[in-house]
Amino acid sequence: MKKIKSALLIVVLAVPMLLTGEIIQLIDVPTAFTILRGYYDIGFVTYPGGGIQTKISIGLTDRIMLGIIEDIDGAIGNDRAKWSIPGVLAKINIVYPDPESMGLALGYDVLSSGLYSKAYNNELTDDLVYGFYMVASKSVMLFKGDQYLHFGVRFPILPNEARVKGKNISFYTGLNVIINPELMLIGEIENIYLNASRGKEVLYNLGLKYSFSESLSIGAIFQYTKSKELNSTDKVSRSLSIEYQNIFY
Repeated sequence: MKKIKSALLIVVLAVPMLLTGEIIQLIDVPTAFTILRGYYDIGFVTYPGGGIQTKISIGLTDRIMLGIIEDIDGAIGNDRAKWSIPGVLAKINIVYPDPESMGLALGYDVLSSGLYSKAYNNELTDDLVYGFYMVASKSVMLFKGDQYLHFGVRFPILPNEARVKGKNISFYTGLNVIINPELMLIGEIENIYLNASRGKEVLYNLGLKYSFSESLSIGAIFQYTKSKELNSTDKVSRSLSIEYQNIFY
């Protein structure tokens, strides 16, 4: 019986090492990749104020993934935790990225993550901002190693105030550099509006992700915006992310 338990433990620990994790999102920027059929992805982001944002996704097919989102403001600390109503996310891959061709995907999700996922009209609110997005991903050769450039546009839908007259439609771009099988560097620029007067609302993100295996990774996130309304202390926001992928069926 002990041998059977030991064998089962080895299998459980070994399975994650045999899987290939898909990079479905950098920090806030989505990619054109989706998790494959039968796989699931669990992601946690902690943000200033003790908040935790959780996403759980599953691959229905190799091109379609669905999931749920839960945000708990003040989950860590002495203040009373504020639970949000769970939301949904979805992504449909149109063209899968490869070294020769650009990938394309459409999705519905919270349009940012962590602290700034509740920001619109140049203020921090209590409401998560949901909407549609389109993203393109292209393999590029800028440095040694594998790199993908991602860029797209976001269309806020909820809450209603975020989509008034389409003034919060924005563009974004991100680059991930795979330094080695364990380490990945991420850079992002988001909240790029056509209105030049809103340049101070641009959000700059930098992240470093370390993979303990092909399934489990942990990341450090640094975010900065010049907007005094969004960043009254004029400091860099620091967050932590944890992501796990495995096979479900």
